[in-house]
Amino acid sequence: MGTFGAVMLAATGLAMAQTETAAPAKPPPPSPEELAWMKELTLLAPGGHKELRPVEIKYRLSWNNVLNAGELDVAMKREPVESVGICLVGTADARSSGLARALWSYDAEAKATVLPGTLEPKFFELAETERGKKFAYQLDFQPRAVSSRTTEFPKKASEDPKVSEKTYRYQAVKDILSTVLYVRSFELTEGETIKTLVSPFNRPYYVALECQGREERKIKGEKHDAIRLGVGIRKVNGNKTLQDYDKMKAATIWLSDDEFRLPLEVHADIFVGFISARMLERAWLE
Repeated sequence: MGTFGAVMLAATGLAMAQTETAAPAKPPPPSPEELAWMKELTLLAPGGHKELRPVEIKYRLSWNNVLNAGELDVAMKREPVESVGICLVGTADARSSGLARALWSYDAEAKATVLPGTLEPKFFELAETERGKKFAYQLDFQPRAVSSRTTEFPKKASEDPKVSEKTYRYQAVKDILSTVLYVRSFELTEGETIKTLVSPFNRPYYVALECQGREERKIKGEKHDAIRLGVGIRKVNGNKTLQDYDKMKAATIWLSDDEFRLPLEVHADIFVGFISARMLERAWLE
């Protein structure tokens, strides 16, 4: 699963997972106006809903509301992490299925390590296979920098993997799990907007989540109180300017307005059509 997939999520991650094109020629230095967005990032401490018990959630992915496209299993526990201590550790397992798999074969496993007090990310690992191409990502988060290591595995065993490393320096970059935990921690009143940087792979994206109010949402015949969030995503260029993300036209997330406060449903309008993720079941693990 690749956003916002691990879950920001299921559908958002799928859109982010598409292969990026080569970077254009180096642009001129950005103006102060083009960099003003960095002063608008939400840097508040987590809100009053930051505590989350160990939990497991299963999602069904669909394409254009007519085709079952895959499944996503997400779990979060508290576990000891060497040299760090007790952390929130989230895992995600995603796969395309059925007819969708014949069109787009995809499998992924992800693991995220988040500090429980501040909800800051510490480590993120992702292994994915897309149409036979295998990639692995390892991210190490620091307060003002992220170090990433990307490995592309060849189809031929006789060839060596391609490894690339880079560091990007921004304040308060999050991974997918820490973004979900951070957003759910706030009261989320209508009109409230959280702006942050999310790194689901090996580059940061600017993400703005606006609370559009509360409504009732029916999932598998059961009505749920929900918080509706509109999601805007923009790419961050190498010179720290923002660029529209053409592969993601619009996205909406419905968080359950209950003790879980986790995604019930995700809709995303991307370049290959409309995709969605709907909760199948959820349960506390203790």
